[in-house]
Amino acid sequence: MSATIIGFAWAILLILGSVLAVVIDRRQGKQQIVVTKIDKMLIQLWSGFGGTMFVFLIAMAAVKPVIVYPMLIFLYGFGTFVSGGIFDFKPFKVGAIAAWVCAIFGFFQLDLDMQLILLATAILLSYIIPGHLLAAKK
Repeated sequence: MSATIIGFAWAILLILGSVLAVVIDRRQGKQQIVVTKIDKMLIQLWSGFGGTMFVFLIAMAAVKPVIVYPMLIFLYGFGTFVSGGIFDFKPFKVGAIAAWVCAIFGFFQLDLDMQLILLATAILLSYIIPGHLLAAKK
């Protein structure tokens, strides 16, 4: 597949996923009476992340995905690190550092399949495992 098709496919999936997330969030938000400053900070952080990710995914149409994927992995780490600071939750920070390590390897790895493995690893270590640990903590 060409880089253009991959870039547009990712952008379309991001838009559809964002719309779905907003619909679900609005339905759940009606149940939430109080919105704290932490809620507002997290909304701004991840909205900014989503906008930046959208721009990067559109950029895939102009450049090779092997250039963009490490930047996306770095963004995952950034958002997770800031969230870890806001929640004061060390597994998020450790996961963010793991994502940054994956991003560094990704910049030197020009094989797309290997970059996708690094991307999956970064998501597992920075989102999925810390998210389950946070849910179990409650």
